[in-house]
Amino acid sequence: MKKESKALNLAKCLIINEGWVSMPLDVAESIAMEAVNKGYIDAWQHLELDKEVFGNCITDKDGGNAGEVPVIDACEFLRKFASFSGTDEWGNHKSKITRCGDIDILVDDIEEQSNE
Repeated sequence: MKKESKALNLAKCLIINEGWVSMPLDVAESIAMEAVNKGYIDAWQHLELDKEVFGNCITDKDGGNAGEVPVIDACEFLRKFASFSGTDEWGNHKSKITRCGDIDILVDDIEEQSNE
């Protein structure tokens, strides 16, 4: 018997209804936080995602298609996220989000530059 992975993949998270692709808000936030933790985007870029994409989440009561789960426009999230990858700093950031809403900026480089 083949054992199925319990890991949630992106394809299972996307909900397509009437041409609108939605993604659960918590999944998108997890992806963004992991990108900060791995250094792909900076903390200010995460805040920009929070303001411009995550702030526009809807639920079924507002016309969404995922029941009571808050969802965002997956295409808008991916478009905004991809715009960050075009920067020269992509993958070289040192910011870290330790938990949702708690941003810890690592200042090692700043301290080294000020000591020079």
